[in-house]
Amino acid sequence: MWLVSKLIVVLGHTKCGALKGGLDAAQIEGLGMDNLNHLINHFDPIINEIIEEGEERSSKNSPLLERLNQQNVKNAIEDIRKQSSTLSNLENEGKIKIVGANYDVETGAVSWL
Repeated sequence: MWLVSKLIVVLGHTKCGALKGGLDAAQIEGLGMDNLNHLINHFDPIINEIIEEGEERSSKNSPLLERLNQQNVKNAIEDIRKQSSTLSNLENEGKIKIVGANYDVETGAVSWL
């Protein structure tokens, strides 16, 4: 008997270190850690998409970090749909759902996007 998942949840979380690194990439890049640089630079297109003109690009900018977190989850969902025609077709047929959520590390609460 096969067990089939009916739900795929992309779960982000508040205060994500990787996303903070993406926002602080300029300070981190000079440390000479190539693998870390590759990871943090992955978020540049999303940051460029959501940052407002004149807004501080910093992990200390909580509203920007929260928007980045939510947009990263949304982009991950779109990547799943684009990279797996099987999952995309199942979702279109109503056989599965692909959803996003955010876990608050301080409160333990999960909010659905």
